[in-house]
Amino acid sequence: LAQEISEFDPDEIEATNILDIKKFPDVSGAFSEWIEDWKTWAEKVKSDLVVQKLYESLFYAREQIRDQSQDWEFILGIGRLKLGLGTDKEIDRHIFIKNCIIDLDPVTGVLFVRPDDDSSFKYEDDWIQGFKKPEKEDLLEVIEILNVIEDLNDDSIKKELIKLAHKFRADIVTDIDPVNFMNRDSLVLAPSLILRKKGKRN
Repeated sequence: LAQEISEFDPDEIEATNILDIKKFPDVSGAFSEWIEDWKTWAEKVKSDLVVQKLYESLFYAREQIRDQSQDWEFILGIGRLKLGLGTDKEIDRHIFIKNCIIDLDPVTGVLFVRPDDDSSFKYEDDWIQGFKKPEKEDLLEVIEILNVIEDLNDDSIKKELIKLAHKFRADIVTDIDPVNFMNRDSLVLAPSLILRKKGKRN
């Protein structure tokens, strides 16, 4: 809070007097109340901006799929695999994917993301180049669980991914490890919604 304020005559261009704000507790108190209200408002605006950005991203994805469905797809990715970090062979992709649909309520404008009822989880491993690939049988075991569970927070998914990771590579970081997987070779749940061009697999 500024320690001094200027009192000026609206007919005068320059300040006519310098006043110590401590001598005006009503002004100081009013400002303190205002600044608390402002902080609450600022936090809400910050939160609203995050939601707005997410909404705009989903709306854009829906438009892309609606207008260019032959070129674009919207998927849920599970099992983020990171290998060869910092090398020219670096990869960072999801192994398991399922098609999703974005619905728009025309009355409220609310967007709903849901799995495509006509789609099942499948695995993609053709992009794993220069590294040993997980065994097909182990991948299918994970898919079997993904296709029956209804909640991505189900512990059985993480457990199966951890088992897959340890079969794949003993030193790989998983969801059970208390380290930052972003900077290590890892295989973690990391559910993500992805808009991508068909055939490009990004």
